[in-house]
Amino acid sequence: VGTLSCASVLVSLVLSAAAFGQLVGLFEPADSSGAPMILVDTLYTWVGVGVGSSAFSADLAFHFDSLSAVMCFVVAGVGLLIHLYAVGYMGSDTREDGGVQRFFCYLNLFTAAMLTLVLADNLLLMLLGWEGVGLCSYLLIGFWHERPAAREAAKKAFIVTRIGDVGLLIGILLIWREVGTF
Repeated sequence: VGTLSCASVLVSLVLSAAAFGQLVGLFEPADSSGAPMILVDTLYTWVGVGVGSSAFSADLAFHFDSLSAVMCFVVAGVGLLIHLYAVGYMGSDTREDGGVQRFFCYLNLFTAAMLTLVLADNLLLMLLGWEGVGLCSYLLIGFWHERPAAREAAKKAFIVTRIGDVGLLIGILLIWREVGTF
């Protein structure tokens, strides 16, 4: 489980490097206009309501520019180091309830949520990544749920994350009111 988990984060690091290479023109000719290169991959429209001028839509799209490239390297690179450390840390866990598998699932989900957060092309998708990070924080902090201190810490993390959610949601709504788009 640990090997597969580490390999998946390593793949995300390699894909980040490949996208960075494409961004700076290593794999394709660079844009001669001097404009900064931005890669956007739109998978599909996942929210679409209304018609005409009052229509609203949000795409499931990922935005890769120089800032998100740095953040992808940080998330995937540090995430890989954390995964490697966790392999040794969880090596002594002998529970038969699938604890190690559950732990690495939470850890990989955390990495995926962080990558969604830094690559989101719109604020709605960024909010989804933020919520994923909050959920995984709660799950990882409360992983040793049989310990009272871990349960209490997980509850505190959950409450603090909800406070941050309100602040982020207010910010998103203010941006939407001023700009008119997510």
